[in-house]
Amino acid sequence: MDESEREEIIKMAPVIIWSMPLLMIKLMVSYMRIKRKARKAVRSFKRSILQEGLPPEVAKMLWKEYDETTSIFRKLAGSMMNGFAFVPK
Repeated sequence: MDESEREEIIKMAPVIIWSMPLLMIKLMVSYMRIKRKARKAVRSFKRSILQEGLPPEVAKMLWKEYDETTSIFRKLAGSMMNGFAFVPK
């Protein structure tokens, strides 16, 4: 690494440090919105299968399975690992 590359890194560091809190806040707000939509979908699914007249045990098993498949954390972690790693429940 020569002197000019070091100077460029030193110039970029404050910009990155300055913008990081705002980026983290935006990321958290986006995550919470997606999570809220997933929870809403699970509640809607639960309501609809209970209205269909399924036995409560079967309905509970189905909506819990649906809830597990809509886990945002598991989807994000799985996409980061590109499907090569197992993400536990």
